[in-house]
Amino acid sequence: MKKFIIIISISIVSILLYMYFIGNSFLNIKEYELKRINENFKDLKIVQFSDINYPFVINMNKIRNVVNQINYLNPDIVIFNGNLLNSKINDNQKESLINELKKINAKYAKLYVYGDKDSLNSANILNKANFKELTYEEIYDINNNKLILANKDHVDKYTDILVSHSPDEYLNFKNLTNIKLVLSGRSLGGLIRLPYLPCLIKFKGAKTYCKDLEKEKDTNILVSSGIGNNKLPFRLFNHPSINLIRFK
Repeated sequence: MKKFIIIISISIVSILLYMYFIGNSFLNIKEYELKRINENFKDLKIVQFSDINYPFVINMNKIRNVVNQINYLNPDIVIFNGNLLNSKINDNQKESLINELKKINAKYAKLYVYGDKDSLNSANILNKANFKELTYEEIYDINNNKLILANKDHVDKYTDILVSHSPDEYLNFKNLTNIKLVLSGRSLGGLIRLPYLPCLIKFKGAKTYCKDLEKEKDTNILVSSGIGNNKLPFRLFNHPSINLIRFK
């Protein structure tokens, strides 16, 4: 019996160490090729990332890697879906975060929405890093064609893309057929995943839509798995990730 308990204890510790060190390592780039919202924005590239929750588990080297990967993808639009900070940071950490996020490049816009943990401090950092808070944004290409992105408080019958922190916000707008894409975060992909099973850990605001790409009629709902963690420092079969959306 004692030997059995030792084996079980070692197994549990090994799994926890794996989920902490390996689960939080690497950075996946998830690519999604979607039908273009209109004829004018074929080949548009949007890069989406979310839930950094700095400095919990995340260090500046990991953020630097995120920035480098985003720039490597050469996006037209970059969207951050909220939850930049997990706790208070000092002035040096703040300046380092601003300097790194400022390096992200986008052809048309760098946009963000508030997460449930975000405060004016998060907004101040993102604004200084040349991100713009998204309320109702009209993106024009070189031929003056228009694409409309809105947050949950500014959706109307012309909105093409709903950008929210919580994916379940879309439930309030399912009657609007003009919304073709929802970009959101919050769920962290459930943190711990098992093949062919739904999210094992669900957060408020991400219980209906929790992971990756789901579809409601003609609307694609894309939920970011995030960069950092929330309360639990573990990930399993669900590495930190960035989403690349291409319109074909």
